Amino acid sequence: MSHSIIESITDTSAKGIDLYKPITPVQLAALIRSGWRCLSPDTPEQLHFYPKLHRVYAESLARQWHAVEHSAGFVVRFTVPQEFIAGFELQTVGYDEHLEYKVPIAELTQLNSVIVGSVELLSAFTCEDNLLWQKLAARDCVGFH
Repeated sequence: MSHSIIESITDTSAKGIDLYKPITPVQLAALIRSGWRCLSPDTPEQLHFYPKLHRVYAESLARQWHAVEHSAGFVVRFTVPQEFIAGFELQTVGYDEHLEYKVPIAELTQLNSVIVGSVELLSAFTCEDNLLWQKLAARDCVGFH
């Protein structure tokens, strides 16, 4: 792990560590019904819940996956105590900055119970946003990632 990634994990405020999750429209509706307090699994058969350490990673998944598969994708931020999340495996998916915690689905209720404050909606993407992104990427736009 690079030094900057380690700093981003350990350099947290007294309130806890911010995590990010790409969610579907169905998950957003459930989150709203819960009063912005409870996150839900991606699918009923899901074995693990994967909160992301970096917003950019969560946004790329919401834009490139959820927006295509579900017509829209969203990214939420939530804060949990460092002591709680430290008990779960932190894994890298592909690139060094693609870090996510692997939380067994059986622990999701406990995770929801330790969320500090409310879950916050940060980003929204539609399938049209994804088509624009693909067109720009195909043109090799300077500075476009």
